[in-house]
Amino acid sequence: DVDKAVAGALISKYRNSGQTCVCANRFLVQKGIHDEFVKKFAQTIQRELRIGHGFDEGTTQGPLINERAVEKVESHIDDAVSQGASIVTGGKRHSFGKNFFEPTLLCNVSTSMLCTQEETFGPLAPVIKFDT
Repeated sequence: DVDKAVAGALISKYRNSGQTCVCANRFLVQKGIHDEFVKKFAQTIQRELRIGHGFDEGTTQGPLINERAVEKVESHIDDAVSQGASIVTGGKRHSFGKNFFEPTLLCNVSTSMLCTQEETFGPLAPVIKFDT
């Protein structure tokens, strides 16, 4: 059930803007459902996640701990894109402030990329397609 997988992915990745030790670091998605999963995940991210001040109603995503954390997210995205990954949604700092980063979804991700080898500790969800 792709819809349930997307709902679970959203919760497991973007809790506390991805700054929770138990957050998912990457998603392995079978080739047969990959495109549908990525499309629905992107739509859900755009519809459900709102960046803002923690006391504002409707805010689901706050700032990262510091600018260095934002720079790490940026470096993981830059590395992935330079190796062929595509930004599906997000991918940049948010205008709300220097420590705010858009919830980001990457596809065409490979295991040679930093985002699959290190913990990003931010709002970055890399999707790796696999075949069985």
